[in-house]
Amino acid sequence: MGRHTAIEAQNATVCDAYAEALLPLARDAGAMHVVLDELAGMASLLATCDDVAAWFAGPLVSAEAKMAVLERACRNRLSDLTCDALGVIARHDRLGELAGIAEAFRLRVYDVQGRCEVHVTSAVPLSDAILAKVRDAVRCRLDIDPVLVEHVDAAILGGLVVRRGD
Repeated sequence: MGRHTAIEAQNATVCDAYAEALLPLARDAGAMHVVLDELAGMASLLATCDDVAAWFAGPLVSAEAKMAVLERACRNRLSDLTCDALGVIARHDRLGELAGIAEAFRLRVYDVQGRCEVHVTSAVPLSDAILAKVRDAVRCRLDIDPVLVEHVDAAILGGLVVRRGD
């Protein structure tokens, strides 16, 4: 296994561990979707604000300082559960993994709900009516509640490519 592959595998394991720990807390609080939306929003913020992401990822800033900034920025704006989770993530200096943690959490929420992401690729954007037919066909065929992710690829000559998982 190459160095980058090993690092990616380690990061995936870390992300899975945080998501796995957070899921029962969010489920018991009836807040899975709230936490999911808030984690995704924070991950998006870090992804779009390079200066903020660099400050949080930087080794020169202590975990305590990062936690204090998160506390001031998030408390009373996000749910207590999300704020507490972000604090734990910051304490362990894993805010750089927040996008992966949010994604791992999203997949677990989908799993709990019997939902599954299904990628649909076509040469042109599909109408809502066609997407509804694809959703119904996948639901009947796989006995899941599909969450369709549409992709457009002009290289597709015709028809659709429907993919679940890898």
